[in-house]
Amino acid sequence: MQHIKSILRYHFGKSYSIQKTATYSRVSFSAARDYVHRAKRGGLALAGGDHECGLKARLFPNTCTVELRHPVPDWAEVYETLFRKGQTLQLVYERYLAVHLGGYSHSRFYALYRA
Repeated sequence: MQHIKSILRYHFGKSYSIQKTATYSRVSFSAARDYVHRAKRGGLALAGGDHECGLKARLFPNTCTVELRHPVPDWAEVYETLFRKGQTLQLVYERYLAVHLGGYSHSRFYALYRA
């Protein structure tokens, strides 16, 4: 996102050419050209105070919304369940899969729990 903001700042704010903008922003010419064209199509001139999600939404329509592929478990409930006698993370994971058939894989569930 920082590269995109610097590209817009150099090109629209300082009126640099796309080649000069790409050099100063440390991106390829084609990437800089693509972002400049996207900004023009999205009606952006200078991304000074734009929030990152707002900027992404204007540059990349329909990509800023987050669509979860897997249902997220209630981690607070998982944590509390593990304090009960005889409960393990494996048992909690199996119950999660029984309810959510397209849920996270075993390793991803464990990694998300640790995080």
